[in-house]
Amino acid sequence: MAARQKVASLGLLLPYLRPYIGRVVLAGVALVAASGLVLGLGQGVRHLVDEGFGGGSAAALDRTALVMFGLVAALAAATCGRFFLMAWLGERVAADLRRNVFDHLLTLSPAYYETTRTGDILSRLTADIALLQSLTGSAISMGLRNILTGGGAFAMLLFTSPKLAGIIAVVVPMVVVPMIAFGRREKRLSRTAQERIADLSDTAEETINGLRAVQAFTHEAVDRARYSVQVESSVAAALRRIGTRALLILAVILLGFGAVTFSLWVGGRDVIEGRMTGGE
Repeated sequence: MAARQKVASLGLLLPYLRPYIGRVVLAGVALVAASGLVLGLGQGVRHLVDEGFGGGSAAALDRTALVMFGLVAALAAATCGRFFLMAWLGERVAADLRRNVFDHLLTLSPAYYETTRTGDILSRLTADIALLQSLTGSAISMGLRNILTGGGAFAMLLFTSPKLAGIIAVVVPMVVVPMIAFGRREKRLSRTAQERIADLSDTAEETINGLRAVQAFTHEAVDRARYSVQVESSVAAALRRIGTRALLILAVILLGFGAVTFSLWVGGRDVIEGRMTGGE
């Protein structure tokens, strides 16, 4: 239920994307084209190995290599277009969000600012919108690209070798589940680290704005000690997040490349026994 609500909340960005629907469509076309070309590149490698190397024909090798170069050039152009369009959309959406949030802040009553820390408001206006910018400009497109490419690759593998497809269907959840668990933990720790940074901003703003009073009552040592404690708290929160990210990297490399190695081992035995070609 919570996951559905999070996905549904992305719909709040649709009004900000609607004015740029033309670029959204172009970005979608570039995304689908790039995903298809990646899959085509794999088939190009297959023909390069089977027909070019295995066949022993220089003409077949030249022809396959030329087709491969055409696929690579088309993939480069599609990826370039996708990146530019999505990054442009991310910048425009972030700019519109900042403008609307700032306009809304100007309409709030003074009572709101009496109970809300300025550091929190500035964090929402800068850091939070930067996260949405990253989401719109890269994360969504990369997620869709991975879904399209992964789904297409699995379908092609199912057609080529049902045995390897079955192994992948079993192994992939074993790789993905730990990644999701670590990712959720890192998200919680990132939120905590961001709150500690907001505490630092709030304390610094409060002290600097009231610096005359601080110096008049010789309160510097107390404020210095309080700020030092908050700095160490922010570092501790950041280190917990970094530790989780390090474990995530360990899990991704170990499980991911371990699964690739196992699949290559199984496929290699099928090639040796004549059930598959080297290109497949």
